[in-house]
Amino acid sequence: MPSNQSESTLVPETPSDSKVNRSQEQQAAAAAAAMKWGITPSKPYDPNEKPGPDHPVHKIPLEKQEKMRKKGINPVLRAEMDESRKGQGGFWGKVAQTSMGGGWIK
Repeated sequence: MPSNQSESTLVPETPSDSKVNRSQEQQAAAAAAAMKWGITPSKPYDPNEKPGPDHPVHKIPLEKQEKMRKKGINPVLRAEMDESRKGQGGFWGKVAQTSMGGGWIK
């Protein structure tokens, strides 16, 4: 069986071809991730970023924040979640709106 170097497909022809292929692969991977996870954020998220002065985390006392950190809870994210749920009913409030919650039968 004769060996022919020009038929090898494992080695790219030029270095620029490998860069183009790599960037296309990265774009395809990013597109697949975006389809899998939903909307891509418009700016990168920095977990060490300090919250602004009007952030809801400042409503939580520092002692309570330390307790939360010891338990492994991020107080900034917890404050954001609590703020977004403000005004919404809890578990029983949601059950009451279903057919299992009873209500008035007319």
